[in-house]
Amino acid sequence: LDGDEWVTSAPVRLDELRGRVVVLVFFSAGCEASLLRLREVTAVAGAARGPVTVIGVHSPRLPFERNGGQLRSVLAQYQVDVPVLHDPDLRTWNRYNPEGWPATFVIDARGKVLGAHHGIGDAGLLAETVALALGSLPRDRSEIPATPAAAPLPLPEGDLAFPTAVALMTGGE
Repeated sequence: LDGDEWVTSAPVRLDELRGRVVVLVFFSAGCEASLLRLREVTAVAGAARGPVTVIGVHSPRLPFERNGGQLRSVLAQYQVDVPVLHDPDLRTWNRYNPEGWPATFVIDARGKVLGAHHGIGDAGLLAETVALALGSLPRDRSEIPATPAAAPLPLPEGDLAFPTAVALMTGGE
């Protein structure tokens, strides 16, 4: 995993997660489907019966998304609580070569990619793939690494923290 910075956690290395199932979600902060996918994957991982780690890889689609401040704002607004790598130069994206946003890759406990999906709406298939990947766990689970710690960014204060519209007032009202 290679990018500019880890936004919601300390740096995470895939080789340190061997023994866990990892779900990579390539997303774009300006894409509602990407943000829905991140929530969907997080819910599937939370319901899984075993050690599953979700990692978000922010891969900008548009120039304004390269700005880390824009990403931080979106992550705070949606209270994303998984490790997120900001990859504005698409280094990790190019290694996995997804077809579009959002893209999800399931990696088994040995570090092998089991499958990929592009788009949203396949929670059942994703849950089945995660369950299949959990079947690759070693029998001795005493050496399974811990989940990387991640925390949502703090919400900004004030009434205009996340404005959705602006009204033009005339006449001093």
